[in-house]
Amino acid sequence: MQQEINIKNIENVNIKVGDVLYYPYTLHRSVGYDSRFEISDQNVIDLVDRNVEYKYPERMKDPNITGADNALAKFIFKAKNPGKSAITIYNEFRFEVESTEVINITVEH
Repeated sequence: MQQEINIKNIENVNIKVGDVLYYPYTLHRSVGYDSRFEISDQNVIDLVDRNVEYKYPERMKDPNITGADNALAKFIFKAKNPGKSAITIYNEFRFEVESTEVINITVEH
């Protein structure tokens, strides 16, 4: 059975091929909050999607409202093959890294 695992604040995770991992983060580009990632071995795990849910989608349409782009975003990864990989998440504020998380992943059959 396929699992979907939140990997925020997790250092090590053991999963199976086909399992899905996600990392939720704050996205508010007009203020300066964003995140990016690196994967050490994309043959083992890879990004499959990025989901963004705006807190105030109705305000996004009004050009007179600023800062309406506050959102909860998710990087969504999927285990492709057995092996070891790591995902490094860089949480940024105004293009400066505020924090870094490294998630070590072991994928089994």
